[in-house]
Amino acid sequence: MALVFSTKYQPPHPLLENWEAWQRIKEKFFGYHRDLLPEEIAQRLGGTIAYSKEQNGQWVAVIAVER
Repeated sequence: MALVFSTKYQPPHPLLENWEAWQRIKEKFFGYHRDLLPEEIAQRLGGTIAYSKEQNGQWVAVIAVER
């Protein structure tokens, strides 16, 4: 099992999201990174999502991994 969660609030429609210069500034000065989505994490781990919940721009998921 893996418990995964978002590391920061993601607004539904960020104002400057598609502006490359703003992305570089956030990365350089604020350590910004894009969280992987639960589906992406499950795929990388070779597991399936057993539970997930999203609320107010953040999410949490439990991923079942068979080894």
